[in-house]
Amino acid sequence: MKTENHEVKPPEEKKPQEKARPEEKEELDQENLDHLVDEIKEQLDDESEEIRVVRINPKKPSWKSRLLDNALSFIFDALLVVSLNGYLKYAESNIWNLLLLSLMFSVIDLILRRLVSRYFFKLMISSLGTIMIPLMIISFILAWLIIPRVEPNSNGQVMIFFVVFIIARSIMRILFLGKNKIIEIRKVKK
Repeated sequence: MKTENHEVKPPEEKKPQEKARPEEKEELDQENLDHLVDEIKEQLDDESEEIRVVRINPKKPSWKSRLLDNALSFIFDALLVVSLNGYLKYAESNIWNLLLLSLMFSVIDLILRRLVSRYFFKLMISSLGTIMIPLMIISFILAWLIIPRVEPNSNGQVMIFFVVFIIARSIMRILFLGKNKIIEIRKVKK
């Protein structure tokens, strides 16, 4: 019978891991970034200093700016709905019902946008924001079903309204949000 000698080591004491301080974390991140930039320079066979890394830490918007954005969205939607009804005459209704329709549309659209941006952010990014167009149509249909006093004149006029409304609303949002982003970038530079 053969026996083997095994050394028995006492169990090592587990040392509590020290958490990296924010300064060390930034240094590690900076080291990784420098390493990645060097690799890219080697791949490009370029020794020039043309590669720059810019970090921007976006701030979460305050409740005041969110409230202002939502209020402006409600106003834009109300103006579009009422003015397009005056031009296209897509619905038989008084102005108060149209304002209620635009308010319901804005609330439903806001809720759907928040849900998609919170739970399906990757889908929103991969679709480059085009997922918001069907959400806009769905929210308008739901608002139209909730407000029964707004009767459409014809399907053709309603379709033209949807197309013009989507284009005009998207342009207004792009112009308004673009202006806000420029202001935020200027704040970051200072």
